[in-house]
Amino acid sequence: MPTVTRPFEGVRAGEIYPVVIEAGEECPPELLDAAIALGCVDVQADEIAGKTGEGVGEGQIARFAKRAPKAPV
Repeated sequence: MPTVTRPFEGVRAGEIYPVVIEAGEECPPELLDAAIALGCVDVQADEIAGKTGEGVGEGQIARFAKRAPKAPV
């Protein structure tokens, strides 16, 4: 699994509270998609092909962002 390069918060599989995944730790498979989308791991596309965890992919995040309500200006 890739190593986290920047800390981020996530909820590990089977847990209910978020924890901070610190830089230098191995990224949990269930949080890999989110870590990639947040830019918290450095991986090449061929490294993660078929190895991503169950979670939110970049495409799903982009679709959600398009549907998210805009903040008033």
